[in-house]
Amino acid sequence: MGIFFNDPKPHISKLEFQKVRNHLSAEGFNHKQIEHVAGMFIGDLEEKARLEKGISKEEVEQKIDWMRKDKAGHNFSDHQINTIEEAMRKFI
Repeated sequence: MGIFFNDPKPHISKLEFQKVRNHLSAEGFNHKQIEHVAGMFIGDLEEKARLEKGISKEEVEQKIDWMRKDKAGHNFSDHQINTIEEAMRKFI
């Protein structure tokens, strides 16, 4: 079998998201923080529709914006949010 279509929207795959997790770990994020980030994106990675599976640019932007608006709820500093955003954008 091969791929019969080109995905029209760039997205972060499960494998790429693992690289994001590794990057965050290298940047000093602890396990709990990395799991919090993963929890925010797990639904996007597990979507049932084949074309929707993965994390889209729009989904990254929405969740980064949400983290910025509710820093206390997420327990991330501005610097940490920027680090998450930069790591995610490498794969979009």
